[in-house]
Order: sequence, then structure tokens, then C-alpha cells
Amino acid sequence: MEFFDPTVATLRRGGSATLLGAGTAAIAASMGGQKASSVLTVTVAVSPVFTAQPVNTNVSAVIDAGGVKVQWLDNVVGPLPGQRITVAIGTNPPGTGALTGTLRQTTDSAGTATFPDLKIDWLGARSMVHPEDGKAAAKGRAA
Repeated sequence: MEFFDPTVATLRRGGSATLLGAGTAAIAASMGGQKASSVLTVTVAVSPVFTAQPVNTNVSAVIDAGGVKVQWLDNVVGPLPGQRITVAIGTNPPGTGALTGTLRQTTDSAGTATFPDLKIDWLGARSMVHPEDGKAAAKGRAA
């Protein structure tokens, strides 16, 4: 059995692979007079992005009637359906406030999670983050 590109995965005798990183690698095997080959593509999740940004809203009102939307894709821009995404309030200026509503949603077939009932109970600009990677991804203002 031959494996081309050990930076993507390692292959053990018997055919099991350990995935190491994103990329594509060719696998070739032969037994007796039979030969076969295949391509192994390894994808990894990239940081989720806010595709429907929070809008300015009144204190303790729903941030966006259509819902704040977060999309999660892999490194080849394929959607990641069925993944749980959590949003949180980021590090903010005085009086941090609280983000309420359903803070954890599951992505749909397009890799999008919709948060239809988010509210912030404090006046001023705030950011939201995806707490697993801590990156600020969206900003809004409560008036």
C-alpha cells in the first residue's frame, strides 16, 4: 500500500488512517494482480462567521427580527450541517450587560445556525463572539 502526502494523513497496515491536516492525498494498493487507487480528501472546520450581522436595537429588544445568523464551513467552503454553535457577548466597555435568548443552535444543511431571539440588556455598543475560538465576529448597539 502506498500513500502520497504524509502531511494529510498516515496510513497503517490494514487500511486505517490517522488524519493530520487539511488536504488531498492519493492512496494506491495492490494485492496479487489487482490494483486500486483512491483520493483521500481531508477537510477541517474554519472559524464560524456572522452572515446576518446583529443590528442596532433597543435595550432588551430582540436584536434582529430575522435572527442573527452564523455560518460554519470547512476549508474547501463546504457547509458543516448538524454542528452546535454557541454565541456569547464579547469583552466590552463598562457595564458588560448580558446576552439572553437561545445562545446555542444547530447548523442546518447550509451550515447556518439562526439565533432568532437574542437580546442584550445594556446600553451601548457590544460585540458577540463564538466562544470556542474567542474571535469577535459581530458588533451591534443597544439604544
